[in-house]
Amino acid sequence: MIRFSENEFEIALCTYNRVDFVKYWLEKCFNEIKKRNINLSIYDSSTNDDTECFIKNEFNNSIEYHRVDRDTTIGYKPMIPILNTTSKYIWISGDSRYHSFDELDETVFKSIKNEIDYILISAGYHNEYANKVLTDKNEIIKKLFVSMTCIGLSIYRSSIFDRLKSNNELLNICDKKFKHNYGFAWIGYFLEVFKEKPYTLAYYCIKINSILPKIKKQVWSSKFYECWVENLCDLADNISTVYTIKEKIPSIVWEEMNLSGFRYCYKARVFGDLNISSYLKYTKNKMLYKCTKNVFRIKLYACLPFFLVKVIYFLDRVFVKIKNLRRIKFLNILLMI
Repeated sequence: MIRFSENEFEIALCTYNRVDFVKYWLEKCFNEIKKRNINLSIYDSSTNDDTECFIKNEFNNSIEYHRVDRDTTIGYKPMIPILNTTSKYIWISGDSRYHSFDELDETVFKSIKNEIDYILISAGYHNEYANKVLTDKNEIIKKLFVSMTCIGLSIYRSSIFDRLKSNNELLNICDKKFKHNYGFAWIGYFLEVFKEKPYTLAYYCIKINSILPKIKKQVWSSKFYECWVENLCDLADNISTVYTIKEKIPSIVWEEMNLSGFRYCYKARVFGDLNISSYLKYTKNKMLYKCTKNVFRIKLYACLPFFLVKVIYFLDRVFVKIKNLRRIKFLNILLMI
């Protein structure tokens, strides 16, 4: 087991209206954290007092609790502990997943002791890079960007952000470019300072344990296309040209996550913001074309009446591995109805 010195390592748990998730996460992680002398903080932007009351009643002063403005967006929230920490390393953790601390001892925690600058845990992509250390920034963006978008999978050396803490002019510039970005604000701030030096990145594939997966709902699900089209394209447009591959970021993410696949199309139509208005908005401003060439399927799910969307979803599930010309003709007929 690896133990850390005072203020060497902090885990900052970000949460919003999910006290049951916080309880479960602490049940699995709190004792392991304390055994390793890791600082633990909670940044809570809930619209109720459930999480705050639970932490103060059950843990007294053993957890550093911060109440965050309830209007803080999911994308900017990680920046609050990043700018606030006094620890050498900080892990911005989500409340819906946890990892085996024995496995972390052999991977992530060793990298902290070895002075790696940025440690990234795989979200299930490009496992061929597992246990490798990378320095090429464009290779990192090309291969590992999807994992970077997941809150809870990044551990940073805090000094990477020193320029933001000491240079108000730079911080204001980043605020103007990224703070409004609902889905990915913190990534913009990070990439702005990450470009300055030849920082090292260690990448690990570690089993992710989900918390209460049957009742979990992504807080961004109602803004699916705003997040994965508009916010993603805005982020790519605003990061430095040092990242020469930046224009390809939207298509890289969409291809790897298969966001134009029928499952995401259906979820975005049923639970999110995919509809005729959003489809027209993101085709007119060309953002959707930056993300995918498979616009036809998205058009179907966006424009057809809901009962026909269910029909299309059924057909997609049945014929997912079949490229059938009759099916394509049938879909075209439906679109003309």
